[in-house]
Amino acid sequence: MQSIFRFIMWCTIILSILSACRRNRNDLNSGDSGFSIPPPELVMGTAVNPLMKGDVPDATLIRVNDAYYMVSTTMYFCPVAPIMKSCDLINWKIIGYCTDILEDLPAFRLETEDTSRIGDYGRGQWASSIRYYNGRFYVLFANNTTRKSYLFSTRDPEKEPWVRTEFNRQFHDPSLFFDEDTGRMYIIYGAGNITLVEMEPDLSAVKQGGTDKVIIPVPSSFEGSHVYKLNGYYYIFIIDWSSGRKEYCYRSKNIEGPYESALVLNKGLGGRTGGVAQGGIIQGPGGGWYGFFFQDRDAVGRVPVLVPMKWNDELWPVFADGGNIPLEFEIQVAQGYEQNLYISDEFDGPALPLAWQWNHNPDNNNWSLSERPGYLQLKTGRISKTIFHARNTLTMRTFEPYCEGTVALEPANMKDGDIAGLAALSSVGGFAGIEQIGNDKFMVMYTADNDTSNSTAGSNATVTRREQIPFTGDRVFLKLKFQFRTGSSTTETATFEYSLNGTDWQTIGSPVTLRYSLHHFTGQRFGLFNYAVKEAGGYVDFDYFRISPEPVFCN
Repeated sequence: MQSIFRFIMWCTIILSILSACRRNRNDLNSGDSGFSIPPPELVMGTAVNPLMKGDVPDATLIRVNDAYYMVSTTMYFCPVAPIMKSCDLINWKIIGYCTDILEDLPAFRLETEDTSRIGDYGRGQWASSIRYYNGRFYVLFANNTTRKSYLFSTRDPEKEPWVRTEFNRQFHDPSLFFDEDTGRMYIIYGAGNITLVEMEPDLSAVKQGGTDKVIIPVPSSFEGSHVYKLNGYYYIFIIDWSSGRKEYCYRSKNIEGPYESALVLNKGLGGRTGGVAQGGIIQGPGGGWYGFFFQDRDAVGRVPVLVPMKWNDELWPVFADGGNIPLEFEIQVAQGYEQNLYISDEFDGPALPLAWQWNHNPDNNNWSLSERPGYLQLKTGRISKTIFHARNTLTMRTFEPYCEGTVALEPANMKDGDIAGLAALSSVGGFAGIEQIGNDKFMVMYTADNDTSNSTAGSNATVTRREQIPFTGDRVFLKLKFQFRTGSSTTETATFEYSLNGTDWQTIGSPVTLRYSLHHFTGQRFGLFNYAVKEAGGYVDFDYFRISPEPVFCN
């Protein structure tokens, strides 16, 4: 009899422990997927903030066994919604995208929608949510151009395609939440009043007669919801961007509220005035907790920051022990797991590496890696007013504090009015390359402005030639140097150089003073381009793109 009693007692204890673990784990941080091969070895190292060093805003993270997955915002760049993978929260690889394009619409083809705007600069795919539930990955985001929302799902983001579901409702900065204790599916979203909407069990639609209500009434500057169920509470992390960016945490025993709140993060990083905020929490290697947020880092964009976190006695999150966010801290770091956000490319593969994204929807009939093997060929398929109207501009992120990119360009097949080369692409930038005028070619440098002269980022965008030099060769080398803010210096510049032999370099034009603007809402990018202002059909060949130096994520 005592044996039976002890058996029942131990079964009860084990079931209670398992239930507590299920209730208190980070929402959707487990599953039956991860690394298909043994993960890299983890050793103690030093993380260096900010992470990733470039524009990776609005990140949402999950852990699935020994792997971490993240989705970020890239707005009007294609492919859409990059999925990244890590095993240490420090080193990340892009493993794919949710979709090649959002929609085949005039805005996404860089055609003038009306008299005041080019395409959808500053719009497109906004903040996303990634979750894992019942053997599937889910990504949800709003399209700020169509005012719709899209849900993508797959069993394997590296090997299988994503299935798309469309909602005729704009879920601004959404957070997917699967309440395993009740079996109900929700989306929490909003800019201002934070709304809870219940979904059908298969996420096909908003549930008829289900919950659809404001649960946290807040000003319009509050957004970026990230939802978790931990410690017996529903936690919702929300940014307030009204004055310098702050992160608030709301919690309740009931998902519908009422909620109590606490200001949990009101700090900058590295002498920057912009606060570190908008993001969520994750349990990292070794069991420690972290906040994963971003900071506005001027022209380079919005850059991720990893912040150590603990739970206090009242079960509120405490970041950086309540002090300043560390520029460096110890964490387990993966060995040999190299990043692929910033890469050199010899254009000798059958496809473009995942680091590349097109500025808006590409015209796939007018670019090729196979037409001339070993080269990227860009052909003009239409007349474009400026580089901001040009299709098939191929882009890659920049990174701080300094980076440079070099291309070799062969312009023999250009037509009158064509301009091709290397660009610093943002609302304020510039470009250098070859311009054909009649039968003659010239080395040129232009500044480019889609911000100052037109507050609606529209058809008044301008490019201004700053230097023109006769050119008679069949190959030119171009270099673009980005200097981002360091220390007390606030000056950020892009400088262009050219070479006729790849060894001896000359500056062309004038340095471009950079700044971040909400009109494009993205950081500076390298851009390889070719556009026509008179006649379509000309083409150029890029032999390679080489980037340096290697960004430092950890020591």
